[in-house]
Amino acid sequence: MRLHRVLPILLSLNCAWMTTGCGVKAQPHRANVTRAQVSSTGYRTEYRAEGSPLAVDTAIPAPVRLSQLKRSNTWYNTRFVTSQEGYRWGFRNTQFALQHTGDRGRHWEAVSLPANWMSSVASNVDSATPFVQVKAPGALFVLSQSARQLTVLASESKAQIWSQHQFRLPDDNLRIHSVSMLSNGDGWVVLSNATSGKVALLLHIQLADVARTQVQRVDGSTRAPALGGSVQAVVRFVTPEQGWIVARWPDGKVRQFSTQDGGANWRCHVVVSPPSFAHFRCVQVYAPAVRDDGTGTFVARYVGFQSGHAVVHTAVFWTEAGKTSMFAEPVDTIDFAVSDYWGTPIAWLDADSGFTIRDSRLIVTHDAGASWVWIPSRQLERALSQFPRILSLQFVSQTDGFAYLQSRDYRQTILLATTDGGITWALRSN
Repeated sequence: MRLHRVLPILLSLNCAWMTTGCGVKAQPHRANVTRAQVSSTGYRTEYRAEGSPLAVDTAIPAPVRLSQLKRSNTWYNTRFVTSQEGYRWGFRNTQFALQHTGDRGRHWEAVSLPANWMSSVASNVDSATPFVQVKAPGALFVLSQSARQLTVLASESKAQIWSQHQFRLPDDNLRIHSVSMLSNGDGWVVLSNATSGKVALLLHIQLADVARTQVQRVDGSTRAPALGGSVQAVVRFVTPEQGWIVARWPDGKVRQFSTQDGGANWRCHVVVSPPSFAHFRCVQVYAPAVRDDGTGTFVARYVGFQSGHAVVHTAVFWTEAGKTSMFAEPVDTIDFAVSDYWGTPIAWLDADSGFTIRDSRLIVTHDAGASWVWIPSRQLERALSQFPRILSLQFVSQTDGFAYLQSRDYRQTILLATTDGGITWALRSN
């Protein structure tokens, strides 16, 4: 019997991941759909597929649905800043909570958050999870929003002492879209319009000395469209001067903006997709990895149709020092790879080294996606068979990394750690 199911494609908050084979040159996945059944708005792209649900129910990585994840009463975000120190957070018993570890995740201690801030954060699980940015062992930022007020909690003492900053937004219909904070308290926040879903503005936050904000215009040039016309944008700064924004427009076009003066001026690159993607449309861009010299790398997903079937492809884009062109490479190896519950294809260590999981195996690049190496590991494969939902994959060096996994029923999680680049993994906590 043929069953009709609505599957959010791997580019949304409710990503559905279907894997095929384990060869480096695996064929792109095809779903039996028509053009009319595909929609792309904001973060979500959905398609209808025909066939047995068994492929999805047994897939590794398994689908992750944000609504169920937030109701699971488990920690679902982790971030390590060294091979020893890290944080985890999420909604616990309907309240937002944060914990710290100093021994690679073996033991966790609760982090106290300001009482007045906790009371202002909505206690129901339908509220947006605050944005947490961990930038150094002692530097931690938590951003939340309520109506026209943006609140930033900052700590330089491993969350022992907090400073609280509140900023008034120009509109009560704005929502936090993307955040990039630096350890010195400089930060950039992309805000979108909650009604239209389009990006509204870029806000520059400065917490040092007198806390203040400034709206920055991002238009690249008089001939380039302003950032405000896009439906998705991700921001990444690596120094107070060097930063990137990668944005996607409703028609599927992608543009990359770069700045060398902290966002006062921006240069726009129109991103040209690989020639083989001529009839494909970009449906998701992901946070870039940027070097101190302003060069960097990012990944984008594309959807198109071949013989009446929806086909997903992935491309890696990068720039090189001294060159103004942006280079593109289609990489079918990572078409259905995932590194977190948002569906991000690659967990970047830097602009050259990235890590991801597909078909129960770790895949690694050290040349910005030009080549990939499959790392077999019995421990990781066994763990993924029981905990196939990937909440986060992160490497803090080329050898030290962490994989945070969840069971299919959303009830249990485990944290694995490796010290040899993913060949062997050890259980740290559950």
